[in-house]
Amino acid sequence: WADFAEKINSMNHPDKIEFQSMRITEIICRFYSGYCFYNEKLSASDKKLRQIIFDTVKTFPKDRYYYWSVYYFFADDRKNLEKTLDTYFLENKTSYEENPANEIDFIQYFLDMFKNAYPKFWEKMSARFKKVKNTKAENLCILFEKFYYDFTTEDERENLLVNYIQENPETILAKEFLGFVYENKKLWYNAISIFEQVAGKSVFHYFQEIYFQLAWCYGKVKEYADEEENYRKCLEIAPDYEWALNNLGLSLYKQKKYDEAEKIFLQCLKENRDLPYPVNNLVDTYLITGQIEKAKKIIELKKFKISKYFIDKVKKYSVQKNVAYYIEFDSDEENIAANKKFSSNDIKSEQFSSEKILEDEIVSRIESGKEIFGLNLKIYRRKGDNYGRQYSFNDGKNIYRIDILCEDERGNFYIIELKKDSGYDDAYKQIKNYVDYFEKNMAKDKKVFGILCLNSPTEKLLQDVRKDKRIRLFEYKISYSEII
Repeated sequence: WADFAEKINSMNHPDKIEFQSMRITEIICRFYSGYCFYNEKLSASDKKLRQIIFDTVKTFPKDRYYYWSVYYFFADDRKNLEKTLDTYFLENKTSYEENPANEIDFIQYFLDMFKNAYPKFWEKMSARFKKVKNTKAENLCILFEKFYYDFTTEDERENLLVNYIQENPETILAKEFLGFVYENKKLWYNAISIFEQVAGKSVFHYFQEIYFQLAWCYGKVKEYADEEENYRKCLEIAPDYEWALNNLGLSLYKQKKYDEAEKIFLQCLKENRDLPYPVNNLVDTYLITGQIEKAKKIIELKKFKISKYFIDKVKKYSVQKNVAYYIEFDSDEENIAANKKFSSNDIKSEQFSSEKILEDEIVSRIESGKEIFGLNLKIYRRKGDNYGRQYSFNDGKNIYRIDILCEDERGNFYIIELKKDSGYDDAYKQIKNYVDYFEKNMAKDKKVFGILCLNSPTEKLLQDVRKDKRIRLFEYKISYSEII
């Protein structure tokens, strides 16, 4: 990069500045694009890259306001950055009014470049876009001021992005960010539903990045065929994408496609990539297929860093008459169950400290195939639509969020609303409105039921639910019993 930049800077050509500008943009995109925060991409080359930008822009005339704003940003000169951006928008007012920036323009010229610049940066940018009558870009600036500085928890960011998406259903950018928020929260199915919606048309992340994240999430929910498919899509676009080849091999391993997995891991070693993971995975593949001598040869090479776990594992094998016997002694103590009957005395009914804890428990049971509320349900899931956990929809007037949207084996809908206690006078009205909406807009020939689950329901709530055969009411309890 440095040599190439030096050659461009020393050239004598009428379009020299244009070449230099393109090179600066490419440097930043290559090293920083796809990262939602600048602090996610810290590398040893960071200072060198910034120096290239500084050395190049210093040769530009002062009226190249955009690139001077980039210079001041990386130099952490906020005063001159703000002043230069004001001048840039003033000079380009007519252009922005006639050709408003869309999401791709907004990303390319501003979000990719400045990201989490500093507090109030995006608030000031929204004011600039307001002056040039660009409402979409103005709203995006407000969104990212809140995302980066006003809302600091993943729950807050999730709510922010979900609401923005409901108000702007055509957005791709907000969906990409929401996918990563869901992934950070380990809501794998929610992340899958969002990444599927933007796969192949993402605007902030490269296509291969989205396919990689999709594969990662599929692996977390043990849907290995889909995991494999998306790692392959990632590699088709970017054959050198970091970790993708090793992870593809591991996906094949988990599907017991050991021959294919072995070839992938060997390819990783040949190309010296994704180390040290593929060598350990290769040893594990040899162990599980009984190819102990091959595993030993890999270890004896002492060329790669191999986990002590796998080295010890190989030592526990004994090869006799070409048959491998795995020798391992279980050192865990036997589980000792207390053979005592719980007394009905001293059982206390308690409330969960938050609805999310109750939601996590119910979702966990449903996703593991356990019966809940006397029913065998599965969480709603459709490609191109949101996942049923915290399912959001817009009725044209308001934005709503269902705690858990489920289906039974016949495709009937079950809308589950959870409250940690009975202090919600509108709980019945809320779920009734959801059921009414689904009956009218989504059910077609299917039935729609509502399930309310809370602690200590009021008499009024009991009476309301009794009158509506579509809705059932459950009370949860947390019980403790002293044994000794």
